[in-house]
Amino acid sequence: MSMRYKKKARLTLVYIIIGIELTITATSFLFGPQGLRTLHNLKNEHDALQQSLEATTAEIKQLQARITQWQSSSFYPEQLAREQLQMAYADEIVYYVTKREPER
Repeated sequence: MSMRYKKKARLTLVYIIIGIELTITATSFLFGPQGLRTLHNLKNEHDALQQSLEATTAEIKQLQARITQWQSSSFYPEQLAREQLQMAYADEIVYYVTKREPER
């Protein structure tokens, strides 16, 4: 074998090794435990948690408003008891009004 052929073979081998190393590094960067795919999945999870947080915050505000309403109005608990629980005082007469269907 000539010296020129050996140099060319070594250079080709070096290029192959560098190509393999670059392929492994790129694969690890894209699909590894700290790669881009994991980053994308974490971003999606973060967005979902952010939406859940916003919904929970809105629900808390509504509940706080109801608590304030309960504490500030003496009529509100009675109104809820009458309307939602169908409660009345012992000496009251309760009338239920139903809708009539139109006559034909």
